[in-house]
Amino acid sequence: MNGDELKTKRLFYRIKREDVCFLRFVIEGYDGLTIMTTLDSRTGLVSLAAAPGCEFEIKSLMEDMRREMWIEPVSDQALKSLPGFDESVNG
Repeated sequence: MNGDELKTKRLFYRIKREDVCFLRFVIEGYDGLTIMTTLDSRTGLVSLAAAPGCEFEIKSLMEDMRREMWIEPVSDQALKSLPGFDESVNG
C-alpha cells in the first residue's frame, strides 16, 4: 500500500438544502462509516469523509439514497469552479 491509500478521502455531493438534516440522520445510523460536513447550506453542498477502505460503502449508500432524494456527485474539478470554494476543504 502506498501513502495515498491510507489517507481519508473527501467525497462531495449536492443535495436539496431541505434534505441536509435527513441525510445527516441517515448517515449517523451507519455508526462510524463517515462524517458529513455541510460546506454550503444554501446550495446543499456536503462533504463525506471516507476512511481508507470505506469509499465503496459510502458511494453505495449515496447511490441507494438517490431513490429517496435528489443527490448529485460533485467532482473535484467541478468543486473548484463553484463560487466561494475554499481549496483547503479538500486537504
